[in-house]
Amino acid sequence: MVSMSEVIKLIQSTIPNDKITKGNIIKFRNAYDVLNLSFFERVNYSDVYSLANRMLDMKSKSRPTFTAMAQRLDDLYTGKTKPAGCIEFKRVICEE
Repeated sequence: MVSMSEVIKLIQSTIPNDKITKGNIIKFRNAYDVLNLSFFERVNYSDVYSLANRMLDMKSKSRPTFTAMAQRLDDLYTGKTKPAGCIEFKRVICEE
């Protein structure tokens, strides 16, 4: 699986203003589609992409930056932080 630091590098190289907008989400999706990764290598990219899409419902002033959102996901996945009101968070990836 690709590390979240590689995802953040792709964000920084693709989206210079680091804002979550519909156009920037499309740029990010196109950039990681070009990489031709397997399904399991794409997991972190897909997580950031889907979360960014959900952020579009928020007002633009309230949205975090792309890199801040990816860093929060990384902290969550590595166990540095827990979601509010959550006793335990476990991420499971099933492989064939």
